Amino acid sequence: MTFTVPSITVYVVLISFATLTLRFHDFYSILHHSLCILPALASDNYYHQQMTSSVFSSLSCNTPLLIDRRFQHTYSFFNSSTAILYNDQQPLHQAMVQALSIDLHKLKLLRSSISELRADLNNNATLFLADWLQG
Repeated sequence: MTFTVPSITVYVVLISFATLTLRFHDFYSILHHSLCILPALASDNYYHQQMTSSVFSSLSCNTPLLIDRRFQHTYSFFNSSTAILYNDQQPLHQAMVQALSIDLHKLKLLRSSISELRADLNNNATLFLADWLQG
């Protein structure tokens, strides 16, 4: 996969292809302290057959995803209170600049909402599994 960081955001965007060399705690600490996570999907399968680890990373680290409407439609539990949405027609670098302009209060609200979403999803999964196990 080829990904070029737009020059306007080059000093604030971190792309790490060496994640295998990071320890678990270090990797998730970097994600937690990031402004947002940009899912880089390898194929369209992530829209209908597979689930991206970006979802789990966001939920685990309380770090919002920077997503377009197609991603939001597929992973519909994300919305404007739990992710940074951008217009599909908007160039990616503009979406990144938009994300950089989010104020601290909005970022805290996003992170709090992600935490609530994680708790709700875990609760729903627990209820589903308990019901399934009881037959």
